[in-house]
Amino acid sequence: MDKTLIIGAAMVDNMVELDRLPAPGEDIFARNEQHLVGGCALNVATVLKAFNVPYELLVPVGNGRNAAIVREEMLARGFRIVLELDSGDNGYCLALVDNQGERTLITLPGIELFFKPHWFDRVDASQFARVYVTGYEIGSEGGEHIVAFLKGHPHLKIFFAPGPRISYIPPERMDALLSLGPVMHLNRNETLLYTRCDTINAAIAYIQSKTHAPVIVTCGAEGAVVADDSFASGGAITVVPGRPARVVDTVGAGDAHMGGILTALGYGKPLVEAVQFANRVAASVVEKKGSQFITDKFTNGNIAFDQW
Repeated sequence: MDKTLIIGAAMVDNMVELDRLPAPGEDIFARNEQHLVGGCALNVATVLKAFNVPYELLVPVGNGRNAAIVREEMLARGFRIVLELDSGDNGYCLALVDNQGERTLITLPGIELFFKPHWFDRVDASQFARVYVTGYEIGSEGGEHIVAFLKGHPHLKIFFAPGPRISYIPPERMDALLSLGPVMHLNRNETLLYTRCDTINAAIAYIQSKTHAPVIVTCGAEGAVVADDSFASGGAITVVPGRPARVVDTVGAGDAHMGGILTALGYGKPLVEAVQFANRVAASVVEKKGSQFITDKFTNGNIAFDQW
């Protein structure tokens, strides 16, 4: 089984439940709050870890209040800290979850946005077949160093989830990354926002004109759309139905979906089957509070992939 490199962030998540988002200047009550440790990369790695898929998690853990919480939680859950730093605190995310389960995120960024070239000396790129990156880090001050690392290791198959920060990524950096042929993983809103197209099919064709690689678009309860690498020139597009789920909150659903894809690919499944598996993983996350896959007792490689 080949190995996946996961680049990104681990941070403190504060989940606040409320009936609706407040209007400007309004004062409303929340129903509940929950403090967790999350971050896109950590959420993705949680899925691979649960199914015993080989990975390395390259997330900085610094020195500060948030970093102390992140360090304690990662060690308690059996994650190896590859990138431990003497200074700089980790980020913090306030997730507002309304009564429809929809989330609104407010992030106070930390050292995860300041990747340095020498941080990549902590990993041997030749050990990995694929790599996962997110828009939060690519669009940040250190994003150019991540792109340089990817460019310097063309054997790595890139899986890029730009997320809701897609419109903040500098165009020249976005073009540089897309020229490396990443498999794009976006939701419907992100896809239409970035491409300014009216339909998903047109948007996928636009993206593939830059990447010449598969595109995955998640569509909530409807499932996901998978376009092979030749869709723009007449290739196949597949609609993969979602699993019915009772939505509690959607925080971490996209991360879980990406983790599900990388997990199934690690087991040698083709992309469409990997997305089918990922739809089930994402459904299990939206049915509970929090951004993590299932619960902590399932994060130590003890889930049988073929039986789940």
